[in-house]
Amino acid sequence: RFLLVALCLGLLTLTACSDSSDKVEDISQEVDTSEDEDPTRTAAVTTVRTRAATPVPTPADVKEVILEASGFTYLPSQYSTSTTYGFILKNQALRHSATDVSVQIAFYDAAGAVVSTESQAVAFMFPGERIGIGGSSYTDSGQPVEMRIQIRATDFTEWDATRSTATLAFSNISMTPQQYGGFKTTGEVTSPFTKDVESVRLDAVFKDGNGAIIGGEFTYQDFIPAGAVAAFEITSLSSTGISPASAEVFGQLGYLTLSSLD
Repeated sequence: RFLLVALCLGLLTLTACSDSSDKVEDISQEVDTSEDEDPTRTAAVTTVRTRAATPVPTPADVKEVILEASGFTYLPSQYSTSTTYGFILKNQALRHSATDVSVQIAFYDAAGAVVSTESQAVAFMFPGERIGIGGSSYTDSGQPVEMRIQIRATDFTEWDATRSTATLAFSNISMTPQQYGGFKTTGEVTSPFTKDVESVRLDAVFKDGNGAIIGGEFTYQDFIPAGAVAAFEITSLSSTGISPASAEVFGQLGYLTLSSLD
């Protein structure tokens, strides 16, 4: 009986040892498997340092209306001597409109004496807009050899960037000599506005074959329909004696007119 008990105890011991060996092996395998995912392992780290971008300041808007080009022609006559002139202004400001722009024109003779003076005004200019002005001045007291132009523009208003700066567009411009002298400038004007515009000043600036300004004239258009095309005509009786090769036409809208279009 004692021998049987000893054999049983031996078998139990062998079984226990076998189980312990298996468990150790399993633990060893688990450790081996988890080595690649050891959270304490030091990984290679690349550090990228980025400095905050330095803000680029917006350049100051140039609030100025400049004289882009000008010219005139002396037109002697046995009845009334006059000088036809034209010039183009440009609003240098790209984020500001200009209002109440005043212009003074003076003609001088060869001796430096004033022959005649004129004044013009532009009610409104879009940001970056070019506006031409044409007209004539009586110069019976002498022949002008120089034209001086002074511009005063001090009223600039920041423009709402969501608003369009589209304005009147001119096309199909032609010039036709008249039977009794002078000529007329005709063409079409297209309005981008959603309402009719009234009492629009139209200026024709005349140029020679080299593109130099030699004179100008203006008229008033009663109205231009909203979003439509209208024909126009500018008669230049005072421009007898010049032969323009081309004409550039401009339209001036009053500030009150533009306010009504908002």
